[in-house]
Amino acid sequence: MRAVGFFSNSLETQNVNLNTPSCVSTESKQNQVFRHQIVSYCYQNRHTLNKVFAPETGVVTESPEDLAKRYDKLLGYFNKPSSKKSLILIPNSRHLAHDLETFIYRIIKLYESRLKVVCTQGDKTDPLQNAEANLALFGRDVNGLRDTRYSMILKASKGLVLGKTPYGYVASCSGRLVIHEEEAEVIREIFSSYTSSSNGMSIGLGLRKIAFNLNNRGLRTRAGKLWHPITVSSIIRNTAYLGNYTRYGVKIIGNHQGIVEKKVFDLAQITLNSRTPVRPRNPARKFNLSGMLYCNLCHSKLRGLTRRSEWVSKNIRKSKEYRYYVCPKRKIISEKQQKSDLRHVLWSSADLEETVLKTIRGLSKRQKRKLKLHKIDHKKTLMELEKFFIKSLRLVSAGSGNVFDLKEPVVDLIKFRESLNSRPWTKEQSAIEVLNSIFERTDQVAMPYIRFLNIKATVFDEYVHLNFN
Repeated sequence: MRAVGFFSNSLETQNVNLNTPSCVSTESKQNQVFRHQIVSYCYQNRHTLNKVFAPETGVVTESPEDLAKRYDKLLGYFNKPSSKKSLILIPNSRHLAHDLETFIYRIIKLYESRLKVVCTQGDKTDPLQNAEANLALFGRDVNGLRDTRYSMILKASKGLVLGKTPYGYVASCSGRLVIHEEEAEVIREIFSSYTSSSNGMSIGLGLRKIAFNLNNRGLRTRAGKLWHPITVSSIIRNTAYLGNYTRYGVKIIGNHQGIVEKKVFDLAQITLNSRTPVRPRNPARKFNLSGMLYCNLCHSKLRGLTRRSEWVSKNIRKSKEYRYYVCPKRKIISEKQQKSDLRHVLWSSADLEETVLKTIRGLSKRQKRKLKLHKIDHKKTLMELEKFFIKSLRLVSAGSGNVFDLKEPVVDLIKFRESLNSRPWTKEQSAIEVLNSIFERTDQVAMPYIRFLNIKATVFDEYVHLNFN
C-alpha cells in the first residue's frame, strides 16, 4: 500500500538549548530518527513510501502555527487530481497536533479524504488510543494528567474506594468496601428473583418486573429515585458483589466480602446474556431540551431515549434511529396505567423540540419581556463540552462507533473555546446573543440556545405550556 510520512520536532526537542552549537545537529538527528521509524514501518509491513513531510531544515522547535501550515500542505497534497490515496504514518499523536481536540479534528479531516492514519512508535498504533495516552485537552498539562492517573492507579492497586461505592457497600474509615446489610438484602433479592428456577426450568423475573416490584414496595435507590431496568442490569453485571475490585485496569480478586455467591452470579450472567440482544454502542447524541421538560401528570423531568431499528430489504441491511423524550414513569408504572385513561407523556424528540421552539417564538411581546436567562457559567459549559468530547472519544477508541461520530463533539468544543477567546461575554451581550439566535436564526441554529432560557415546559399529549421562572 502507498504510504506518506509526517513528523514534527515541536515537542520532541522542546528541552533543547537553542543557543548551543549542537542545536542544528540535534535537529538533524531527531529528523533522522523519525524518518527511520517511518521507513522501517513501511519495510516491515510492505508499504511503499512515496513522500515524507518533514519540518524545514534549521527549524529546531516547530511552532503550532508552522505545524498547522504543514498539516494544510498535507491535506492539499491529496486534493490534487494526480495524487493517490495513501496511508498516513506519524511517529505518535504529538506529531500531528499539540492538544487532543486539534488532533481529533485533523484526524477527521484526513478520514473525510479517505485517508487512514497509523502511529509507528510503541504498541499504540491506533491514532485515537495513542492520542488518549499522549495528549491533553487544550491548555492542560499532559504531565500533570499523567501524574493524576498514576495517583489514581496507585490507590486502585491497594483496593481503596475511588468515587462512588456500589449499592450494598459503604466505605470504611480505612477506605475499604464493607457491606451495608440493609442494601445487601436488596442485592440478594435481585439476584434471587432473576435466577430462580423450578424443575430445571428458569422462572426468573425480568429486569422490568424486578424494578416494578421494588418500586411498588416503596424501595428506592440510594439517590432516592425509582428503580429502573437499567439500574437492575448494572447491579447484576457488577463483579463487586463477588468481592472483586476493578478500577483503572487494576483487578483484585477477593478484595472485600462478597454479597452474592459465585454460582448465583454466573447463572445471572448466563441468563442476562441470553436475554439481551447484541447492539453496537455508539456515542450518545445530546438532547437539546434536557432538564427543562416536565410531565403534566407527575411533574417528573422527561428523559432522552434513543432506540435503533434494523431490518433487511432486498438483501440490504438497513437501520434507523428513533429519539424520544419520555417520562421515566411511563413504563415503570405501566400496569397501573392500564386501569386509567391517563398516560405519562412520550414525544418524538424532533416534534417536541419543534413545538417548544414554535411556542417560544409565538409568545406575545409582553411575554417575551419575561424571558430571562440562566446565569451562564461559561466555565461550567466548557467543562460539560470537554466531558462529552472525552466520553465520546473513549467510546470510539474502544471500538464503539467510528471517528466521524466525534465530529459534532469536537467541533462544538472548538467553536465554544474560540467564542470565549473572541468575545467579552458580558451579561447583556450573552442575552442579546441567545435571544437573537432563538428568534432570528434558523431552527437548527436556534435549538441549542433554548437551554439558556430560564423557563420550564410542562408537556401534554398535544402541546406544551411554558412556565417563566
